Amino acid sequence: MRRGVWLRARPAARALIDAAILYLRRGGRIRSPALVEALRRAAEEVLRLAAPVRVLARAVGYAIARRLGVEVDEEKALALGLQWLNTPRRWRRDVATP
Repeated sequence: MRRGVWLRARPAARALIDAAILYLRRGGRIRSPALVEALRRAAEEVLRLAAPVRVLARAVGYAIARRLGVEVDEEKALALGLQWLNTPRRWRRDVATP
């Protein structure tokens, strides 16, 4: 909530997390594997939104470099990731075909 990502998450994910928190505070236990999986996906969505852009750009840069077969250091991976993230989706080229 401090990073302002709670309102950017899907309303269904927010409602599921809120209901689970309320249920667990009242002493309930979640036993359903399907519900646990849905809660895991909702929590991952919120955490993904909370990740700093620098971490996301670095991960994207390393992934692109790996698919292209290029060795990069941390700084070049960050630059490559930022370039890709700042490119509009309709202009992005498929990285699989260099």
